[in-house]
Amino acid sequence: MQPQNPYDFIMDPSKLKQPAGPNNSKNKIVVMIALGLVMITVLVIGFVFITSIGKADNEDLISLRAEQTELLRIMDIGKKDLTDSSLKNRLTSMQAFVSSDGVILDNLLNKRGVSVTKEQLISKKDSDVDDALEKAKQEGSLDAKMLEVVSDISNSYYKTLKDSLATATTKIEKDLLNTLIANIEASATN
Repeated sequence: MQPQNPYDFIMDPSKLKQPAGPNNSKNKIVVMIALGLVMITVLVIGFVFITSIGKADNEDLISLRAEQTELLRIMDIGKKDLTDSSLKNRLTSMQAFVSSDGVILDNLLNKRGVSVTKEQLISKKDSDVDDALEKAKQEGSLDAKMLEVVSDISNSYYKTLKDSLATATTKIEKDLLNTLIANIEASATN
């Protein structure tokens, strides 16, 4: 028996084993397919992520904007005829907060490409409130009624803000809602 020469593969190419590395044509095909699938997966996930940024459901924000509009409208109506100067000052302060919050909310909606129609803005208008304020004005109890109405609308607005925060999907929206909540809380303590 002849001793085996460990270098026989150099002299006899038929004994050459196929390498298991990337130079093997079958392995090249498998690696290319795997890389292709990984790239397609990354592209799909990236596309879904990019297109979902800031495209959360805007209906809650439009509803908030409508509540702001109604609150501002009611304060405008009643402020003219109030007799209590501290209530008038409180409403003026609240009006400033809600107005600036409306601008912030409008900016977010505009960045999302959402245009809010006039019908959407006045969707929370309640003519019964107008009638109640007019009746209170005639009876000489406008200040008390105005405080009640503004408190009711503010509480509803605050609850809507909290509900919207709970369902907010983007950091921008959460930050905005936290700012609006802080502002309504601050205006309620003034």
